[in-house]
Amino acid sequence: MWLAHASWQPQPMPLTRREGIFNNSLTTLGETATSSLAWCAAFAAHLGNWWWRSKPLPEGKLRSAGKTMEPFEPSRPQDEVIQRPVMETLRQRIASWQQHATIIGGRYQSGKSVATEEALRGVRGVVRFTIRSADWADRMCKQLGVDDEGLFKEVMRRVPEKLKDFPNNLTKFPILLLEVPRTTTEGINLISSTAKDVATDKIGSAIHVIVSASSAAVALAFDAGGTERQEDIWVADLTEEEAKEFLALHGHEKNWKDFVDACGLRIGDLVKACENLKKGMSLDNTKQEYQRLATVEVVGFMELQVHPKVTGREMLQELLKVYPEGFQQHSHPPSGACRANSQQELSCCVFSPYQEALLFCFHIA
Repeated sequence: MWLAHASWQPQPMPLTRREGIFNNSLTTLGETATSSLAWCAAFAAHLGNWWWRSKPLPEGKLRSAGKTMEPFEPSRPQDEVIQRPVMETLRQRIASWQQHATIIGGRYQSGKSVATEEALRGVRGVVRFTIRSADWADRMCKQLGVDDEGLFKEVMRRVPEKLKDFPNNLTKFPILLLEVPRTTTEGINLISSTAKDVATDKIGSAIHVIVSASSAAVALAFDAGGTERQEDIWVADLTEEEAKEFLALHGHEKNWKDFVDACGLRIGDLVKACENLKKGMSLDNTKQEYQRLATVEVVGFMELQVHPKVTGREMLQELLKVYPEGFQQHSHPPSGACRANSQQELSCCVFSPYQEALLFCFHIA
C-alpha cells in the first residue's frame, strides 16, 4: 500500500534526532486526518451564505436536524468506565470552545475513543461519523438522513438555535466528531489548505470539529495551520491507580499488579489480557505474545529499503541511541524485504503498520 507520487525522488533521511525521524515519517499519514476535514471545510467556507437564507427545510429534513439534539450516548455504560483527568480536560475544552479544531491523540488502544465518548456523554448537538472510505461525505449525509451536503449545511446551521432550548447543555455550538480508524488510508486526497481553512475564526465559530485519530501518527501529523489554530489533547496510558480501578471492574482487584507487570499500562493491552485469561491463557503467555508480535514487526522493519539501500536497520539504530531499552538483535530476520522506491513511500511504511511496534519496543509514547 503505497501513497507516494511517481515523481518523488529518493532523498537521504536525517537520522540524527528522534524528532527528525518522526517528522519525516508522519507527513504521509497526516493525509488521513487533514483530509478528513476537507469536506467540512468545503461546506463551512460557504456557511455565511447559508446562514442568512430563510429557505425552509422539508419536514423530513427538519427531523434530521432534530436528531442532533438527542443526548450523545457512548457505547459503554457509565458504570463500566473509569473517570480519568483527560475526560475533564475534554469537557472543559468543549464547554469553553470558541474556535479551532480539537485533535484527540494517543497511542493505539490508549483509550481515546472511550475518553472522548465519556466527555460527550449527554451532550446535545453532536454529529458523529467514522471515516472509512473516500465517499465518507455522502455516507455521512445518508446517516443523518439528508440528501446532499447542501442540506447537511442547513441542518448544522440550525443547531445553535435549537441548542438555546437546552441552556444546561455543555456547549452552545454544534459538534462534528470525526473518528479516523488506523485502517483508513485509501481513497482520501490530501488538500493541504483544508485544515487552515477550518481553523479560521469564521469557520471555527460555527462548528466545533473534533478529530479522534486511532493512530498516534495521524494525530501528531495533523496540522490545522499551526499549533495556534488547533488544540491537541493527548490521551496517555493509565496511571497505576487508574489501572487498579479498571482491573477491579473486571474482577482483578487483588492481582491487578500482576496484570500491570505483565502488560504495562496501556488499557487496550489490559483488556486483551483479561479476555485471554477467561480463555485460559496465563498472564505470562500473554506477555510473551505481546513481545513476540512487537519483535516480529520490528525485525521486519529492519529490512525496510529505500531502493537499493536498506534503511530500516539504520533508523532503528538511531532510535536505539535514544531508547536503548527493549530492543533485541536477531540474526535471522524474516525473508522478503519491504521495498520502498522513494522517501515518501518509506514514510508510509515506517508508521503503517510498524508504528505501534516501535512505540511498544522503545516506550516513546
